Amino acid sequence: GDARARAYFDLAMIAFQEKDTAAGKSLYKQALREEAESSVVESSSKLMCESFMASSSCKSGGARECHHCGKLSNDLKHCSACKAVAYCSKDCQRAAWKTHKHGCQEAARLKMESLGQQRQEHTEAVAARTKQSKQRPIDYGLKAEAVWEEACSLTSSEHFQ
Repeated sequence: GDARARAYFDLAMIAFQEKDTAAGKSLYKQALREEAESSVVESSSKLMCESFMASSSCKSGGARECHHCGKLSNDLKHCSACKAVAYCSKDCQRAAWKTHKHGCQEAARLKMESLGQQRQEHTEAVAARTKQSKQRPIDYGLKAEAVWEEACSLTSSEHFQ
């Protein structure tokens, strides 16, 4: 029932996050079968799975499906909050809002947390590179005058004429 469908959506989302697309798609299809036999309201896991499925079909040139009516189109508008689902019209978006809003807010929150974590990792990487670039260069014990004299003698040699 409901618990099984939610569990399959959670497992599918984990598989997608681990970049195991084949397992994710299989688990997602199983979740949809379980959902058809129950009354599951949208969960954030389901929305994230749908987002992955939609992005993978778009990358391969396939049409997307309206989240409400099922119409296939290449010109659907995404939900502005979670970006996980798309609709063919404002009417479909309004009609689906009662069920979509439950998972939408959670999916949007999870997405923002994920972006915050990515931003933090980027900031740490930049700080590490900056710290590394501020380290003094290796001192090979060469005097500037000696290096300049050697360079001058090389440029006046027969190799550079």
